[in-house]
Amino acid sequence: MNLFKNILAYACISGLFLLHPSFNEGDNFITKIQHAVYGNSFRVIINSEIEPEKLKVVWIDAEQNELLIYAFGKEINEIPSVSGKQKLIVYYHNNIVGKVEHYKPTPYQAHKYSLNVSSKNNAIFFKGEIAGPSGVKSPATTTLPIASL
Repeated sequence: MNLFKNILAYACISGLFLLHPSFNEGDNFITKIQHAVYGNSFRVIINSEIEPEKLKVVWIDAEQNELLIYAFGKEINEIPSVSGKQKLIVYYHNNIVGKVEHYKPTPYQAHKYSLNVSSKNNAIFFKGEIAGPSGVKSPATTTLPIASL
């Protein structure tokens, strides 16, 4: 009985490990299971000097269709699960402060979208990262000065 429990435990742990999105770049049944388990996650990290209600994130696909993802200090829509070239553009006080672009070859790849917007000494700092099979890190940008925004 212990042998059966050990085999079952190893199979479950291995299955969860193998279902992690970074291990599957194809478009198959496992990819769809991964997307159902993990999905696309999105988070915005800001410091106390950034006014969340003045921050906006827009998702744009290859056909230039736009979708508001984040506004008024909260997530408005989920990032769509589509393939092709995509980008997230971050606005603060209606001015672009950063963007992250990537190409997603299959629609059901699960990714973690993370945006970091901070302010110090009247400057705005931006870093963006998309973790997953088609992951990318954006170059860090700085916008000076905040008073002109």
